[in-house]
Amino acid sequence: MSKPAKRPLWPWAAVPVAILVGLAAGRLWVNSPTHQLSASAAQALAVDGMTSVNHDPAPNFHLVNQKGQPVSLSQFRGKAVVITFLDPVCWLDCPLEAQEMVDMNKILGPKLSSRVALIGIVANPQYHSVADVEAFDEEHGLTHVPNWTYATSPSVATLQQVWHKYFEYVHAPKFGMIQHTEVFWLITPKGQEAWLSDPSAHTRYLGGTSQLLATYVARMLHQSLPATLPKVAGLGRGIWQPMGLSYALSAHSASEGWALYPYQGYRGLAWTGSGGSVWTSATPAAMSDRGGMEIDPIGPSAAWTMIGAYGLQLDPMVRVTANGGKSWGAPWPVPGAIPPLAIHPLAATSATKAWVLANHALMETTTGGAQWTSVSSTVPWLKNATLSAQNPSSLWAAGELAAHRTASLWHFTAGHGGQSVPVPVPADWKGRQVTVGAPQWAGPLQGGVSIVQEDHGRESLVWDTTQNGGRSWQTSSPPVTITGNPAAAVSIRGNTVYALSPTAGRTRVVQWRQGQRQWSASGSLLPEGTDVALAVNSAGSLWVMSKAGSVPIVWTSTNGGASWSKSGPV
Repeated sequence: MSKPAKRPLWPWAAVPVAILVGLAAGRLWVNSPTHQLSASAAQALAVDGMTSVNHDPAPNFHLVNQKGQPVSLSQFRGKAVVITFLDPVCWLDCPLEAQEMVDMNKILGPKLSSRVALIGIVANPQYHSVADVEAFDEEHGLTHVPNWTYATSPSVATLQQVWHKYFEYVHAPKFGMIQHTEVFWLITPKGQEAWLSDPSAHTRYLGGTSQLLATYVARMLHQSLPATLPKVAGLGRGIWQPMGLSYALSAHSASEGWALYPYQGYRGLAWTGSGGSVWTSATPAAMSDRGGMEIDPIGPSAAWTMIGAYGLQLDPMVRVTANGGKSWGAPWPVPGAIPPLAIHPLAATSATKAWVLANHALMETTTGGAQWTSVSSTVPWLKNATLSAQNPSSLWAAGELAAHRTASLWHFTAGHGGQSVPVPVPADWKGRQVTVGAPQWAGPLQGGVSIVQEDHGRESLVWDTTQNGGRSWQTSSPPVTITGNPAAAVSIRGNTVYALSPTAGRTRVVQWRQGQRQWSASGSLLPEGTDVALAVNSAGSLWVMSKAGSVPIVWTSTNGGASWSKSGPV
């Protein structure tokens, strides 16, 4: 759940009087077993609170569990029940709350936990299928917790009725994760509401919150906790360095393409089917992408996206669309944290086959992301890594490294692992840090790579080419000054490469073709703005993204840059 500040637990008009009185007093702990609390649980009590509620019968529900089987609250009569609401595609607070319930189980011990039912109810109106909750359970280690139930329904209306009965606030914003209330309901073996806790959802209170819950659950069972409390697991902080480009354009055909851009701390994704003149939102709804986002088109209206690890979610997730981002397949975690500075670790060739870099491993899926296997465990650690697929059995990786007489690409082929392939660099770049881009391919044998060297904030690019499928590379172009991230500011079409280049405080598109001695201007200067990404579609039209307020705009040209047309906001 994404929440910059804690939200009210429910609409005040709907709050039962007993709860309202308790909250009006700040925190109300009636007959609380405070003498049993450990120091960390007492700290969690001060932060989370534990409010005595009215002991009315807890509202029953009829849902299905993570196996698709019918489940109701009434079937757990005779057991203490802990209910919370979880978003199955949440990467931050919900995994933490699930871990708190698992750790509470450990503190109770096998004897007491066998008398407790742990129930999570889906709090997401868009991702609520059995497959969604199964993926959450698998990702967060809940599949082997015997008293765990993750309840959902194919009907959003049914879920909304349950949310209403438990005063659960659920909202799906355009960007970011679902916003929803985070509470633990503690229900007695007789089915009565007893206690309500509003957890802080912070890693430093993880052990204390689980001890706090265990203490109050034991009280409902008229038992004491075991004399020796076990050490409970903690959660990592995840990868906080966002992966992926801040801005990027991809023109897959003459009319269709994608735009990636930052928006309010998240990444926004847009799709066009009109040659860049009109854009529609394609951002996967209700998912956090604060860890960054990648997009790799594979056909008309079809693309893969990868959303980077963030916070408590240690692994990135991938999804596939076939309709311009109107809908996306179920999120699948990629095992193994990606390099924290990787900017383009995704490549795909079909709706089922894709690759990512994960630490020193090259991971492959042939199942649309459902399963991943390692095809190489000897990938060098590549800062600013990029990845591209030449064909379904030939993959290339590159990144930032120190140049000698040559720099390096890494080539991976099916059944043969990876090998280093040299690419030449200018003689005066020897010993300097350069960023090599993964190859862009104009045909089965014809392709090129960008090699960029930065000197006092000025980025210079040379373009190396191959005519034999990458077996050998030649320095082809002279250096040219570019602007913007080279992974977004350079594009190839046929035997011509295009780049964004600064000129007297403005930007123009420059081009270089095999056999030319110099880069040449492609049309006129771009209209005023900060230009950040370039793409050339199959018809030769130029697309340039410019920053413009909270969302960017795209300029298009069908005449080689002689004139530019302004699109609507991306």
